[in-house]
Amino acid sequence: TARAAEAALGAVDVLANVAGIGDRGGAPIEEIEDAVFHGVLAVNLAGPFYFCRVLLPGMAERGRGAVVNVSSLAGRTKSALGGLAYTASKSGLLGLTRHLAFDYGPRGVRVNAICPGGVDTPMIRNAAAAGAAQGGEIAKVRAAHAAAMQALMPIKRLSSAEEQAAAIAFLASDDASYINGVSLDVNGGLFMA
Repeated sequence: TARAAEAALGAVDVLANVAGIGDRGGAPIEEIEDAVFHGVLAVNLAGPFYFCRVLLPGMAERGRGAVVNVSSLAGRTKSALGGLAYTASKSGLLGLTRHLAFDYGPRGVRVNAICPGGVDTPMIRNAAAAGAAQGGEIAKVRAAHAAAMQALMPIKRLSSAEEQAAAIAFLASDDASYINGVSLDVNGGLFMA
């Protein structure tokens, strides 16, 4: 837990909420099971909420700290490959980011988010494999979305986890000391706001 980490390692000045899971893209709302919807929101939105609830008061008490939430391009628009629960959770995470940035900025704690596009991770690879295994209409929809996304990307590749980590490290660093409440798009230009 967060308290155990603080007890073992000392005060936490940087929190990166990175964990995330997806759901089946292309499924209409009436086919989304309650357990799937709640499970995705539990990891992608409630998890960061709980970590922030435990760690932000200490950061504020010390007058310093940075939180970086990993949202998604889906949080800014809609997931091309993920499902409705993923999009809802990542949109909610951006709202949580802005709200906490407003509340904790005056107390010396910055809260920002990154919004990755496609990242070469096991989650993306497993989703592609699952879509192919499902066959039928869902596989066709996923393939069409992936092809459209690739065609629109100015940088014609998925990003690496290391590229996303570099953006997180920047927002957590003193180099970003005047950046607060930002949703930084790290998606190769697929989405430009």
